[in-house]
Amino acid sequence: MRMTLQHRKGIAGLDLSGSDLDFLTRLGGPTTIELPGSDRKRTRVVVTLLHGNEPSGLRAVQSYLRSGAVPAVNFSFIIGNVEAGLVRRRMLPGRPDLNRCFFAPFIGPYGELARDVLAAIERSGCEALLDIHNNSGHNPAYGVGTAVDGDKLALTSLFARLYVHSDLRLGALMDALGWAFPMVTIESGRAGDPVADELALAGLCRFASNEHVVGLEVDCPPIGVLTDSIRVRIRDGYRLAFANRADPEADLTMALDVDRHNFQMLAAGDVVAWLGARDSWPILALDASGNDRSNEVFVTDGSTIRMRVERMPIMMTTDVEIARSDCLFYLVSPVAEPPTSR
Repeated sequence: MRMTLQHRKGIAGLDLSGSDLDFLTRLGGPTTIELPGSDRKRTRVVVTLLHGNEPSGLRAVQSYLRSGAVPAVNFSFIIGNVEAGLVRRRMLPGRPDLNRCFFAPFIGPYGELARDVLAAIERSGCEALLDIHNNSGHNPAYGVGTAVDGDKLALTSLFARLYVHSDLRLGALMDALGWAFPMVTIESGRAGDPVADELALAGLCRFASNEHVVGLEVDCPPIGVLTDSIRVRIRDGYRLAFANRADPEADLTMALDVDRHNFQMLAAGDVVAWLGARDSWPILALDASGNDRSNEVFVTDGSTIRMRVERMPIMMTTDVEIARSDCLFYLVSPVAEPPTSR
């Protein structure tokens, strides 16, 4: 599998038929597809498939290209982790998470690919960028960005009515480019859900067809804003399980349907998980400064972990591999009076 980023100008000779897997097979590796628009002086960028098990953005790009539509401005579509996408895995065993590689010194094939993606975006003269993802748990669609401003809220409104402000720095594409130009990460819903695919395509079509998607001339509906992100993960070397009660073989057990709590407020005293027999704390709850805020947000009641304060979880998953390799969930707080979107 080729790991260098190939570039295609236009779709002439590009076979867009069949499934998204057929499309990936024919691409053969990470690819930038440049599509000319009505206004040849401006360019927007769509990045997708940084995680191989999140296909809605890829399917939206394939459908849009297949339609033959001419976008309002030039477009650059960047399709990232093709080898993981072919097997529907976030990343392949033993390989890094591509969306954690967007920082110097860009080590190894994935670091080099991330550097090439950044260089391609810089060369494009990008005026606005969308990075389209899926979740693995039950979630509504929402946007994520590095600040709360009108442009980011306007981009989010093309897909969703919720926006998460995150100042966590994980080496994601958003961390590298979030201040360079208007950009948001779009979580379009649960992977494999046809509704998520439809939402991703509809939002992409709006992004492509609207003459203006950012700036003072753009208005958008009210957006709910969530902030103060805390990333909750299990410590390395600890065993995780999902079950309806504490698993005696695990150091931490979470409920089989824990993702039902996504975007719902958890009150002080609500159960989060159960502890195992190991006499040590299995969780890290890290904020943007790297501070562990576990004692602030959680409290133990015997072997039960409960919320100490009211908070909203997002991106809860019941996928053990994702929960271990990335995180258990994030905790956020709603903004009482979100800023205007203009």
